[in-house]
Amino acid sequence: MTELSESPIPAELLEEIAALREEVAKLQNEKAEMELLMQMTAEHSDRVADELYSAVEETQRESEERFRVITNTVPVPIVVSRIAEDMIVYANPAAGELLGTTSEDLLGRSVAEFYGNTKERQKILTAIAEQGVVDNWQVQGKQDGEVYFWAAVFIRPLTFHAEPCLLEAYHDLTAHKQAQLEQARLQQEIIEAQQKAIQELSTPVIPVIDQIIVMPLIGNIDSMRARDLTRQLLAGISEHRAKVVILDITGVPLVDSGVANYLTKAIRAAQLKGARTIVTGISEAVAETIVDLGIDWSEITTLSDLRTGLLVALRSLGKRLL
Repeated sequence: MTELSESPIPAELLEEIAALREEVAKLQNEKAEMELLMQMTAEHSDRVADELYSAVEETQRESEERFRVITNTVPVPIVVSRIAEDMIVYANPAAGELLGTTSEDLLGRSVAEFYGNTKERQKILTAIAEQGVVDNWQVQGKQDGEVYFWAAVFIRPLTFHAEPCLLEAYHDLTAHKQAQLEQARLQQEIIEAQQKAIQELSTPVIPVIDQIIVMPLIGNIDSMRARDLTRQLLAGISEHRAKVVILDITGVPLVDSGVANYLTKAIRAAQLKGARTIVTGISEAVAETIVDLGIDWSEITTLSDLRTGLLVALRSLGKRLL
């Protein structure tokens, strides 16, 4: 059995193997350096993150402290409410004064508790969710003692104690609203006084001679004016002790079934007071209208003009013009 002789390794291959080993050793060194660098970077990043978080917390604390200092000195009522529960987490002294309590007592209470209409609060929260802000929304609020007030609210989103909140500023409108209501009341009184004066002028009661009064009617007659007419007629009968009343409708542009019914009621009311009623100013057109409408005025004395009515009234009392 013959032995195989080992062939010598070529020099070029030995050089390539040596170069590869050198390259592997170089890569291993680079890997070790990279791992060390990554470890150092991670440690540094954690340290930086901790420092940044601490800085943010400190800035937030300083910011909230500045916020409290500023809001505690302004006269505007300010409330911060947590969105999740709509609960007050901060209130300045002005807010406590507006709501009839102290700012400390407001903490932890629902904002809706101080709204006259809790549904109005829900509308505001819906508007915030849709629009992001609320400006000059007028609400009626109530204090602890059920004392109501008016205010305009302005709301903006705010991060407070790292939680989503609402910054709410209230402008007290109570004095302004009270002034408006007082002005409206005075204006209504003026309007009613003017209406009364106009009604009295439009349906005056004129005593022309002892026991005879004349009420000239001018313009349209509706249900409200008819009631006033009847009241004034009865008051005139009592005041002047009238036995005869002359209703002159010359100035009434339209006599329909409604006007006829109003006049009929007034005439019956006068009869109950012991006064006879004469209706004057019946033109041919008015007479035709009354007939066409089937209105029965057969028991009522109707004449064409006021002069004739006066003469008939005098004769019914046994008097005559000299």
